[in-house]
Amino acid sequence: MPDEFHEFQPQLLRETFNSPAYPADETFIGTDINLYYDGRNPTWYKRPDWFVALGVTPATQQQNLRLSYVIWQETVVPFLVVELLFGSRSRS
Repeated sequence: MPDEFHEFQPQLLRETFNSPAYPADETFIGTDINLYYDGRNPTWYKRPDWFVALGVTPATQQQNLRLSYVIWQETVVPFLVVELLFGSRSRS
């Protein structure tokens, strides 16, 4: 089960990620959206908590927001993918 920081952590990654090689207008960050990764199996996807694709222009208008990220359409594989894991904690 996610803990209270599950929604905070992807936002922290978004706010602090900075590539020295790519400006912000060439950095797409996806948070909890479908990531379609295999063109031979187009229905296969993962839904990572956070990922970044460098060299990809983010949407600038609400109507252009991506509902998913399809690697064979974007032609850029994400540079980094993060899945947040939460361990169980016993409370005494």
